[in-house]
Amino acid sequence: MRRRGSGWQGAVLALIGLVLAAAPAAGETRFGPGYPDRPLQGPQAAKGAVIWNHGTTTYFAAKDSSLGAIPVFVTLLRDAGWDVYRLDRPPQGEAIDASRDALLAAIADLKGRGYRRIVLAGQSAGAWISLIVAGRTADVHAVIVNAPAYYGVDRPRYTMNATALYDHLDAIKSGRVMVSYFAEDPFDPGGRGVRTDEILARRGVAHLVIDQPDGFLGHDSGNSGLFYRRFGPCVLAMAGEGPVPRRADCETTWGRQPSGELALPASGLATAAASPAVAPFLGAWWGTYTSGREVFLGVTRTEGDHVEAIYAVGPLPAAAAQTETFRRTGRIVGDSLEFVEAGRATLRYRLRPDRSLDASWIAADGGSHLETVLRHPP
Repeated sequence: MRRRGSGWQGAVLALIGLVLAAAPAAGETRFGPGYPDRPLQGPQAAKGAVIWNHGTTTYFAAKDSSLGAIPVFVTLLRDAGWDVYRLDRPPQGEAIDASRDALLAAIADLKGRGYRRIVLAGQSAGAWISLIVAGRTADVHAVIVNAPAYYGVDRPRYTMNATALYDHLDAIKSGRVMVSYFAEDPFDPGGRGVRTDEILARRGVAHLVIDQPDGFLGHDSGNSGLFYRRFGPCVLAMAGEGPVPRRADCETTWGRQPSGELALPASGLATAAASPAVAPFLGAWWGTYTSGREVFLGVTRTEGDHVEAIYAVGPLPAAAAQTETFRRTGRIVGDSLEFVEAGRATLRYRLRPDRSLDASWIAADGGSHLETVLRHPP
């Protein structure tokens, strides 16, 4: 499944995790608990401490990335017994040396409190800073980062997202490193996965590179529930002290077939339609969203070009939401089956040449738009 806006224009408009070299703007760096509503276990009881480092946005008066939620994959570490902290940096640009020093100070603070292991986690600019710091101190147990970038999309300067990155990787001498890169990331000059593996192997650093995984598109793919589902075991293994896994040994197959979390109705679906336009949409349809939720569609009743259907979505990762089932009323519009009802999300389905369905979900307020492909479950 892909979310709209993962290309050049979408990246600029979405302003995800980007830093341009600029004079530091007004604002302060803050360091504190990542989940203020949950008590910390403390250095003696916790497995260690995780420091989350967000991306940074600088265009159009700078949306403050420090206000964003910590990605769901970090909850795996929290729920596995780690204390999670976050370093919130100024929103409107930053001085990279100042951010580096702030992260080094946070590590020293946590080590001084008695935490045995420190894990750095981050995305985009936060990933970049985490990798720099991993080369400056031996107090980092592991680095788990997605889509490191710091130099924007302007050509040719954006190539420094590769060339400068390799220098930072080459400075790392200890610890464990997990780096993920994604297709259609406009901040990625390409080829970084192979070079990352070569550099860390040459330095003798234990590492795992997730390079261009199938089904992940765009700069912020690592923040998704799908990343939690597919690479959660890799994250836990890299934060631990056991052998570094191969990707094939820790990547799950979630999303390739029904998981069982979402019950698929075995009966009650329409088996015939009077309208030839409705007939191709009959049967059970299943797929996944990048939020990490499974989705089901099944037509239960037809009358001409109008249908009634069951639409269901499975639970979100980390129990953030439970299974939800809805009764929807829709109709054929052109070559699509559409469900457009006031105050409700819009659903659109269009038959593909391979007889699967292109599926779109548009929030009732129009603020979110998800796409996926549905197929008949095995």
